[in-house]
Amino acid sequence: MTSVIEQETRAPGRFLRLPEVMARTGLSRSTIYVRLGQGRFPRPVSLGARAVGWIEAEVDEWMRARIAASRGREFLEMGSTCASGGRGDLSVKHQPGHAMLRALDEWFSQL
Repeated sequence: MTSVIEQETRAPGRFLRLPEVMARTGLSRSTIYVRLGQGRFPRPVSLGARAVGWIEAEVDEWMRARIAASRGREFLEMGSTCASGGRGDLSVKHQPGHAMLRALDEWFSQL
């Protein structure tokens, strides 16, 4: 089992710039920044003096959490190859390091 520090310092995949985040999520620039201010969207990281980027895995996790919140527990449990692009199970128990999804799974299990 990996520690939280190891999970957070592991290679993040790639950075997404704002236009790509907007295209992936369907959110406008202003909505993204409003949700950032509310703590309801992943925070970007500084890439330089005037550039920020979002960690791809965090944006993907946020999107999965939004789907789970909208559709309920069955999304977390379905292990859909359709939603994962044929790459296997999306359920929380098979995705270490996804604290938000684990919290949602725990919340749904209490219903």
